Amino acid sequence: MSRPAISKLLSHAARRRCPCCGRGRLFDGFFSLKHRCETCDYDFDASEGSTWFFMYMTSGGVIGVCFLILFFWRPAREEMVFASSVMIGAAAVLLLGSLPWRKAVAIALDYWIEPRVRDKANE
Repeated sequence: MSRPAISKLLSHAARRRCPCCGRGRLFDGFFSLKHRCETCDYDFDASEGSTWFFMYMTSGGVIGVCFLILFFWRPAREEMVFASSVMIGAAAVLLLGSLPWRKAVAIALDYWIEPRVRDKANE
């Protein structure tokens, strides 16, 4: 099986769709990852372990950017508590708000590395 185009997979991830078919939804609601694609029966759980490193690194990157902004911003001493609160709030919103898209990209990249159409054991 040939690898699909990475641009196509990233397009599916941006729309939070199945990397295999591009039609099935990845999530129930905002955060809950489905177990399988309702359209092509692709097993999302099979790539769950492979995506942890990507999720960890992107989370660290978001927090690192927030700390760099706080470091270079250099608020006055009396504004430090306010500035820290703003940055912690911004980091939390960015991390939680981007979680479904980061997870979708991680699943798409896992599919790009090792494309699987469906789990043959469950057929």
